[in-house]
Amino acid sequence: LVGNVVWTVISSAFKAIFVTKPKKSLRGEVVLVTGAGNGLGRELALKFAEEGAILVLWDIDEVGVFSNC
Repeated sequence: LVGNVVWTVISSAFKAIFVTKPKKSLRGEVVLVTGAGNGLGRELALKFAEEGAILVLWDIDEVGVFSNC
């Protein structure tokens, strides 16, 4: 009984750390990115674009947003 419990804990920890789940495809998905004019929002927008997402970019800095296009 103790062996089964230990095995369950160890195997669950191993799966949580080393087994990755398949990544969902973002191709064709609509993604709203706030703060897309610069900084983290800009970087996220660029990554989502690389993945094929349809982007909705939102920021108070209109010039910054259009510089991403």
